[in-house]
Amino acid sequence: MCQQLGQKIAHEAFAIVRRIEFMVERVMFFQPRTYAGRNYMNSFGAEQTWTPWFALTLAPVAAKLRLAVELVDARVSSDWAARIETLSETDLLAVTVMTGNAIRDAIAMHQR
Repeated sequence: MCQQLGQKIAHEAFAIVRRIEFMVERVMFFQPRTYAGRNYMNSFGAEQTWTPWFALTLAPVAAKLRLAVELVDARVSSDWAARIETLSETDLLAVTVMTGNAIRDAIAMHQR
């Protein structure tokens, strides 16, 4: 039920985006690193990753609206900054962050 409600809200939000002055052609979902140190390290010493549920919930809605969809996960992609640099005026950057160190990547991308 929550997933259906989330998709309905997302569908309405993306429909509004489609009606604004400029045409959005692509949505890039960005998952920043956590910078949480030992608290989020796996047994191999790498940062833990988990499913980016925000993107998995919203991506099908964007796709139904014929928007290109891309997921950039800074926790697993070493070229994440270069991929974000490809954004143009017709792209929408969707970022999920919690408070704390993870917000650094979000702020850095906003300033570019």
